[in-house]
Amino acid sequence: MKKTAYINDILSQPEVLKKSIPQYDVNSLKGIQQDLASGKIKQVIITGMGGSLYAGYAAWLILVQHGLSATLIDAAELLHYTPQLITRDSLVWMISQSGRSAELLPLLDVVKERGARLISTTNTAQSPVGLASEHVSLILSPEELTVSTVTFTTTLANIQLSALALCAESVSAARDDLLWTADAIGLYLQNWEERVVELEKQIGLPGKLFVVGRGPSLPATLCGALIQSEAAKMGVIGLNAAEFRHGPLELGAPDLTILIMAGAQKTFELNRRLCEDLLAYQSRAFWMAPQAAENMPHIAVPAWRSYGLPVAEIIPMQLLTIALANQKNLEAGKFFHSGKITLSE
Repeated sequence: MKKTAYINDILSQPEVLKKSIPQYDVNSLKGIQQDLASGKIKQVIITGMGGSLYAGYAAWLILVQHGLSATLIDAAELLHYTPQLITRDSLVWMISQSGRSAELLPLLDVVKERGARLISTTNTAQSPVGLASEHVSLILSPEELTVSTVTFTTTLANIQLSALALCAESVSAARDDLLWTADAIGLYLQNWEERVVELEKQIGLPGKLFVVGRGPSLPATLCGALIQSEAAKMGVIGLNAAEFRHGPLELGAPDLTILIMAGAQKTFELNRRLCEDLLAYQSRAFWMAPQAAENMPHIAVPAWRSYGLPVAEIIPMQLLTIALANQKNLEAGKFFHSGKITLSE
């Protein structure tokens, strides 16, 4: 199988993660953390677009679970319909690999006009978003030429450590678990070609393809569906697994293919029950986890620890883009109508 720039980006992720994670400077967030703790900052608004927004879900979970008031909203809705959310006691956290996405640039003016504070997670310190921020957390990823892969996983790692720092939590254990997960991803990708061929056999080219997950699995669920459109030109829907029961469950039939993220222990059995129900409806349901489950078709996910969960779960979704594109005689990750950075809204 010919290696393209896109495939090389996928394969580079373990080493990039192991290099970048130890360099993330979370200590520089201490002043902002103190303002959150004292009430000087009353709410955090996490915003971005596309994969950056989906990655932000992981940070939002951490902030809320630690008792902070936090909102996750896409930048276009924040800009056009809910700028009132931004107040003088707000901290706006922009997540953007490029730091120059179309929706974020006018939003910078709104943040300034409304007197809010601004931090960012980006790959480009000298971007408009980076230059406007009082704190910039660099994801330290090599520049990508195509669909987001390594910038997504490095963003996921970075923002979770940053969120823990904002909650005055030690990041040492989380950093170690992310590095352990990076090693596990490296082992998983050693036979990436065989995994792609197996996905071609398992998934084929389905007419209806859903990806579902919950909680910390949602970044990989939503971004995993998104990149099928971008990289494989295949329309795929990503949903919260609980939401799938509210209507889409009626699609349960032999012509439905659905990938179910096993995810965290808290909702593991709920997800398993959904998979069992869909198999009973004769749907082509696949259990996505490091270990197989009895009587359920299985797609392997790299082993993970703690905050490494969404970082591991996105990897088979990236390989799936190659499997789908191969069957359509397309080059996975090649843009036809857009580009690496979305410059117009």
